[in-house]
Amino acid sequence: MNWKNVLCVYPYRTDPLFRFWRIPPIGLEIVASAIKPFVDNVEIIDMRFEDDAAPYIKDKDLICFSLNWGNPKAIGGSSKFDLEFVFNTINSVPKGKTVVAGGRFATDYADMLLKELPRIDIIIRGYGEDPMVELFKKGSPAGIEGISYRDSDKIIHNKDRNQLVITGTYPDRSLRKYRYTALSMGVDSIYASQGCPFKCIYCEFTEKKWLSRSADSIIEELKTMDEDVEIVFFTDNNVFHDMDRMDKLCDAIKREGIKKRYLAQCRVESLVKRPDVIKKLGEAGFLIGVGIESFNEDVLRWLKKGYKPDLIWQAFENVRKTDILALGFFIIGNYKETREDMLRTADLAKAAGLDFINVSRLLCYPKTELYSIMSKLPDYHIDENRNIVYSDYYSIKDLSKIRKAINRRFYSPLHFLRTFSRFSYHFNVLRVLRQMTLEIILRGIFKKGRWIDRFLYLTNKYNIFYPIDFIFNTILKAGGRLLDRIASRKAMHIAN
Repeated sequence: MNWKNVLCVYPYRTDPLFRFWRIPPIGLEIVASAIKPFVDNVEIIDMRFEDDAAPYIKDKDLICFSLNWGNPKAIGGSSKFDLEFVFNTINSVPKGKTVVAGGRFATDYADMLLKELPRIDIIIRGYGEDPMVELFKKGSPAGIEGISYRDSDKIIHNKDRNQLVITGTYPDRSLRKYRYTALSMGVDSIYASQGCPFKCIYCEFTEKKWLSRSADSIIEELKTMDEDVEIVFFTDNNVFHDMDRMDKLCDAIKREGIKKRYLAQCRVESLVKRPDVIKKLGEAGFLIGVGIESFNEDVLRWLKKGYKPDLIWQAFENVRKTDILALGFFIIGNYKETREDMLRTADLAKAAGLDFINVSRLLCYPKTELYSIMSKLPDYHIDENRNIVYSDYYSIKDLSKIRKAINRRFYSPLHFLRTFSRFSYHFNVLRVLRQMTLEIILRGIFKKGRWIDRFLYLTNKYNIFYPIDFIFNTILKAGGRLLDRIASRKAMHIAN
């Protein structure tokens, strides 16, 4: 096959993980950038901004879909992942055009998707850029590692590809049509490493090695981002695994004068390794999300997290010395975990100094170690539609109530005020609230429209209320410092 006009589609109208954010589909953009030298035209569309893909599909001979989110039980029907719309869009592609799908959901359920969706011709399993380049060079999927495809009435799965290769490819941002935002601020994303050397029993990821791009490579990409971008989201699972690299990156950010806020996910251990780098991360503008999961030592051991609660306290002692905003991820409904254990999460999270918490019910996927364990426990069960673990002691409804109780207990009025004040350390709070309100109103009335994004960009850039914002933020920062001291004293009392 000789494909010359390519369309890359992000087919979801909403994002299940970031309801109030619209983050660029960076994986799809990297694929589009990788194949650009081989085609006459490559175009990217995002259905969060479009009403209909048909006008774009019309003159293309190869259509690529990014299928990252989904539930196999929802094949042929609707779900929170908007799969009915996604599948209808795929099946609407006229015959004679080649359809390629990739992404996490496509990788996990390649066989099922090829059987259920007759318009999909090829599925890329795992990272897409290298198999796609090879596909364009060869003109056929036969023999290419990491590809599944349809050959007449047969479905063929080529052998898995060695994924642990950092190509250094990053998206050609000139291909973007849209302004992406988080809390109405310009946002971009960056992919700086892959894999994970840890073995948590609930994890779906099979790459047990960790490879990364260099600090210089990351800086090079940061320089390609628009000036409007205020927030950069690292898509990696464990950005801080190599703290020496982060040391170099922080120095480079300071040296190059790149003033943005960086959202990064990390593990507890990374926050203990180099306290000096934690300070630099705060100065560089990093905000963190940490997979803590639990303060209960038995639960941590059962989940194979590889650390004890003492390490959590040590880690956040380092974080509290900075202005870093910290989000803690927790899991409830673990093996032999009691209601009291779960509820205590709120008090201990406050004591650790966390600004935000995200409490999830334990999820169990078929390809994980957790699945094989849970399948053998007669008093624990897995909900087939949502993959939620529940037990004879706590139903899904019980766990939902406990989760709500934890959130109410954590987000007390004083804590909310403190976190709101600390937000001013990094952002112009009044401007953010004003822009978010304006966006909600405009999108509520007009739904979609490029002019809305342009209007919000201009009102964000030319802020006529800056003097008022500055005074408000200054007062808020002072209040935040005072509340930090109060919270610190209370935390010491709870921890002891």
